[in-house]
Amino acid sequence: MLQWIAALERVARESHYTGKNRFDSFAPIRLNVAAQWLVDGRDYFWNLSRAILLARETIHIHDWWISPELEMRRPNKEKYRLDRLLERKAKEGVKIYIILYQEVSNRTTPTDSNYAKQRLTALHPNIMIQRSPSHFQTGTFYWAHHEKLCVIDQAIAFMGGLDLCFGRWDTPQHVLTDDPEPGPEASDHIWPGKDYSNPRVLDFHTLNKPHEDMYDRSKVPRMPWHDVSMQVVGQPARDLARHFVQRWNYLLRIKNHTRVMPFLLPPPEFKPGELSKMGLTGTCELQICRSAGPWSLGTMDRIEYSIQNAYLKAIQMSEHFVYIENQFFITSTIVDEVKIENKIGDALVHRIIRAHREGTPWKCCIVIPLLPGFAFPVDHSDASAIRIILECQNRTFCRGPNSIFGRLRKEGIDPDEYISFFSLRNWAKLRGDVLTTEQVYIHGKVCIVDDRLAIIGSANINERSQRGDRDSEIAAVIRDTDMIDCTMAGKPFKVGRFAHTLRVRLMREHIGVDVDAMYEEDLMATEPVLATYEQQEWDPENEQEYGKQAGVTHIGKSHRRSAMGSLWHDTVDGVEQAIHGSGAAGSKDGATLLRKVGLKKKGPDTAVGEGSLREEREMVSHTGEKESGFSSAIVPTLEEKIIAEHRRGHERALGTTIEEELEHANGLADHP
Repeated sequence: MLQWIAALERVARESHYTGKNRFDSFAPIRLNVAAQWLVDGRDYFWNLSRAILLARETIHIHDWWISPELEMRRPNKEKYRLDRLLERKAKEGVKIYIILYQEVSNRTTPTDSNYAKQRLTALHPNIMIQRSPSHFQTGTFYWAHHEKLCVIDQAIAFMGGLDLCFGRWDTPQHVLTDDPEPGPEASDHIWPGKDYSNPRVLDFHTLNKPHEDMYDRSKVPRMPWHDVSMQVVGQPARDLARHFVQRWNYLLRIKNHTRVMPFLLPPPEFKPGELSKMGLTGTCELQICRSAGPWSLGTMDRIEYSIQNAYLKAIQMSEHFVYIENQFFITSTIVDEVKIENKIGDALVHRIIRAHREGTPWKCCIVIPLLPGFAFPVDHSDASAIRIILECQNRTFCRGPNSIFGRLRKEGIDPDEYISFFSLRNWAKLRGDVLTTEQVYIHGKVCIVDDRLAIIGSANINERSQRGDRDSEIAAVIRDTDMIDCTMAGKPFKVGRFAHTLRVRLMREHIGVDVDAMYEEDLMATEPVLATYEQQEWDPENEQEYGKQAGVTHIGKSHRRSAMGSLWHDTVDGVEQAIHGSGAAGSKDGATLLRKVGLKKKGPDTAVGEGSLREEREMVSHTGEKESGFSSAIVPTLEEKIIAEHRRGHERALGTTIEEELEHANGLADHP
């Protein structure tokens, strides 16, 4: 017994999770990580749906809200509904664990978590759900589990600002209408039923009737939803899985269950060199941070607010600029004699004062929603929540001596020289050419510093998300070591590929550039043309229509050397993993799982249940050189009415590891 206790203590002392990590996070910095940003719901849900289809062992989902009937690929792709994907994998033996926020009242927070739980658990016994918090049992009425997280086989993770629910799927164009003219295809909505939403007009209701519209589409525009998320492979996915396991097991201890729930074991770390051998490495340094405390994680003697620490350090160390997108911006001020204690606003003020005293150029750009996403006009008697949020934000920005503007003016600094705030709006024509307009709702939680570092997660800039002992949150801090040449303040400056391409992509979208069309032009310019179509065949599932021109997607074999094997399996035991399947999983058509992949045919289809990978294998890939940047995965655009499931792709290179470069220099490796 004593030896056993001593062994446990030794393992605890040597664990990365019990030592001192940067930002006081539970997780250490992970090196050589492959990561990809995903802007807006279209790309995120497409990639996630493919990852779910590839699952072999486990799926961990942690969300604030889940809509079982969410269509993850569009248009009119009900077979990719969330509930059907999960049921399919559950029948194949995949264990699906879901943690879902339990609302205090469906009247104040109309997410109807009980409906989602009953709907999903009835599909198959392999789907297990815990709702939290139990308000009366724990005395927690004000705080929420706000993470948005999905981990597949403890090897690939998706995280950021997007819940798997209605109202989140959107394209970069952020269109306002979905009201086809009467005809044989009039029912083929891009946003069917409850997914056509505008919380500024009327919030969600009767979620147990998901196919019923909430508005007259000919009169009420939808409210577009802008968000930022990411996907990551390897050790950070294990860190996120560990976070999920900690939450799951804590809930098992404090909740009374009517059904037996399993106690989960945290995944082991990958062995040294294991990921490199499989080509699952990248060029990013990545660390998982979180907001967690006694009520949310059971850490009675510790409150973790490593997300706030990461924001503070990033702003403090910035050289040229800070770019922020967030749903809220409430920080470092006083409202009605109540002090807002998170210090992100303080960090911005101090950095601006330093830039002013040093005489160096420095900018901060902040993008937030024009109005909070609640119903009623600002002056309505029931709009008190809107007025409170606006007052807190105005007290943060510009109103009063404790605001950012007030503190800067006290130092003799013109705030307009250093910091700017923006919101987004779009316009459209309803039926009958009636003009309408609506805000584009900013929901992303992203911070980009000097195009070198990015923070992407679920945490808002307010007290709830940043304090640690309130809403539970998750975020990733990413620094890409793949540096590219740029210019800052008129001088040459090295920037990271991940942060730079993300910032450029966001700004292009916001100023009205058609990022999909730009991407296609770049693809046409760099992608080699196939010499023959003799080996290709027409696939009716992949038919495309580009404006007035119609065409078909041809199917061919990839001729790039494989960077992966079969799908990750046996990950619980920490044995060697591989990616299962074939085709061009690294193409830029929305099926990308990594920034650097290229799968080859592995013989006959492996049985994964009803040919679940058949569509993923019918892909075309072409050899390509490393590009100047990489874009969010591209999938069919709504405005062009492209209804293809796949698009001919162009594999992107991520860059090589140091070991591979040394081997290549010595003539020992032939890296494609």
